[in-house]
Amino acid sequence: MEIDSFPDRLDLPSDLIRRARRLGVKFAIDTDAHAVGHHRNIRYGVGTAQRGWLTPDDVINTWPLDRLRAFLAKPTP
Repeated sequence: MEIDSFPDRLDLPSDLIRRARRLGVKFAIDTDAHAVGHHRNIRYGVGTAQRGWLTPDDVINTWPLDRLRAFLAKPTP
């Protein structure tokens, strides 16, 4: 599930992050950058993830490449 870091969006509230995490959902934090300066917004997405009690283990774009590839290769039910 996406955690959008753009300040105008931040569209996944922390209570839903916690609920989804309990259900085994994995997350990706993105900047939604449309300009180079927008990359600074990642701190808002990280803050949102922290308020949702996520750890790097819950966020797929913090994983080593081998782990991410294995995760993406798994068949979906």
